[in-house]
Amino acid sequence: MTQQDKQINKNRKNIKIDYRCSDLADKIVEIILPEIKKSKKKYFISVAGESGAGKTIFSFVLSKRLSEEGLGVCLLHQDDYFIYPPCENTKRRKEDINNIGTSEVKLALLDKHLKDISMGKKEIVKPFAIYENDKITDRKIKIGKSCIVIAEGTYTMLLKNTNKKIFLERDYNDSREERKFHLRKSKHKKEELQFLEKILKIEHKILSSHKKKADLIITRDLNIIRPSA
Repeated sequence: MTQQDKQINKNRKNIKIDYRCSDLADKIVEIILPEIKKSKKKYFISVAGESGAGKTIFSFVLSKRLSEEGLGVCLLHQDDYFIYPPCENTKRRKEDINNIGTSEVKLALLDKHLKDISMGKKEIVKPFAIYENDKITDRKIKIGKSCIVIAEGTYTMLLKNTNKKIFLERDYNDSREERKFHLRKSKHKKEELQFLEKILKIEHKILSSHKKKADLIITRDLNIIRPSA
């Protein structure tokens, strides 16, 4: 488990995980477990969707559920692969709204790490975002006996080295009230919400094409559909 996973785990102790998220993880495991056992190789899952769709918490619950099956799981976060630290990235977005998109992220590096793991590498050196210090450093993580790797993040549908792509359909319209709640104490709430809304509209437009690449789609009413079926 990476340092970020440990921090997420620590944070989740004070959060009541929606039982529906656990139910979804159970259903996903039911679908992919036979494939994992049949492949007898490392298995790679990408979890994508818009900001606020629930990618991180769902990936965390899914990794926990797979661990309960006796499988080693490594969780990689796209947020660690941004080119610039959080504050610098936000500054660049405000300077030019067109900076928003896949070019902000080192997707090729994340894909390379998936490939390296599939080729048997026991450890990788990956970027690690430290939000409180607004910097990105490098962290060495041991893959160990992990046979499943989950890569979660907005644009992970574009990763090539995956076995199963999962897309969360919930979009920025569905999470609007949550954004208002999180920014309720901000002195610049109105300005921040307006800027965030611009970002999410661009993101929504970009991801409308990514959704077509999904093997499994979790709908906004929490059903699972298989586009190819």
